[in-house]
Amino acid sequence: MRYRNKPSFSRSSLIILGIFLSGLMLFSIHALPGTQVISNTDKGLWNDSPPLSLEEDLTIGLEIGNESQMFGYIRALTLDAQDNIYVADSYELNISVYNSEGTFIREFGRKGQGPGEFQTIGGICWCPKDSHLYVTDRTNHRITCFSQEGKVIRIIKEDLFKAWIEDIDCLDDGRFVLLARIAEKKGTSYKIMVTDFSFQKVLAETAVEFPSHTVGIEWAPCFSDVGVTQGERVYYTSPSAYEIVLLDPNLNKFLTVKKSHPRMFIPQCVQGFYADFNAVETLLSLDALYVVGVQSTPIKNIPRFKTKREFIEFTHTPDLREWNLEKAYQIDFFNTDFTFLGRIEIPSNRRLAGKDLQGRLYFIEQVPYPRIVRCKI
Repeated sequence: MRYRNKPSFSRSSLIILGIFLSGLMLFSIHALPGTQVISNTDKGLWNDSPPLSLEEDLTIGLEIGNESQMFGYIRALTLDAQDNIYVADSYELNISVYNSEGTFIREFGRKGQGPGEFQTIGGICWCPKDSHLYVTDRTNHRITCFSQEGKVIRIIKEDLFKAWIEDIDCLDDGRFVLLARIAEKKGTSYKIMVTDFSFQKVLAETAVEFPSHTVGIEWAPCFSDVGVTQGERVYYTSPSAYEIVLLDPNLNKFLTVKKSHPRMFIPQCVQGFYADFNAVETLLSLDALYVVGVQSTPIKNIPRFKTKREFIEFTHTPDLREWNLEKAYQIDFFNTDFTFLGRIEIPSNRRLAGKDLQGRLYFIEQVPYPRIVRCKI
């Protein structure tokens, strides 16, 4: 997960403010007990003519060359209060640190079970309260707190939560938000928890529904995203439907944002198997915008599967082009009232992962080789 601050955002803010103040409100709000629901149409206020564009201004990562610029598999990234970039590599099992210009500073961590070592890397976040980095390790059953220099400050054992911690983020006041996975006889369930700064008290928790069995992982690398926006709101995204749920720090739902997305493959569940070829990714807040990363899969003439075998054969078709299976990558923009403004298409295999104090967006790419790409709006 990413630590998200409020950047300065002047020129583009004026453009967007003019758009949504003068435009029509293309959404409807329905009153539900304790929750508002905003339903946006696929067509936004920009009317397919985005007034904004993305310009690449930094790339970190090489296919061949200096090892400090090479990655195995980039799992996540986060930024600190100085816009230093922390990149979690789940293949090399380490954390690489770069300054805002992309200059390598240091790396720490390695494979192992000792202090500061990893068996897996799940989520990472920067905590503004103590200026430390927190990294989850599901296999070692712990969360490790590091200093900026990579020194181990403290280790939090997962048995305090009786669950595997998949992801982590931090509210501005130091409370932590955890995505926890629980293995049960009937399958796997998930919950979001808010803990105090010491991790000794679970202050709130709520169950969330994610599919227990997912196929098609090659095209949907993340099942969902759970995090913090504006330093004080918790959110999670659904893995397949275009839906974002916002909660207060006590995990009370207060807003659900829905958006039609005709290009999305509507998944089917057959005998416990679930095909998921879409991903609604990170929600990031800028001064006058919300930004959402989306991967969608247009599939035409999909049959209704009656058996698990038919379903698995479809998801493992050698040539998926016969199903018109192509990924579309884009970032969607909403105003501060979650009115849909429009989208910008981005290169394939580019996943939205974070932003810095200047409002620049950071993306993770794994193909043709792992790298970080930064774009300014």
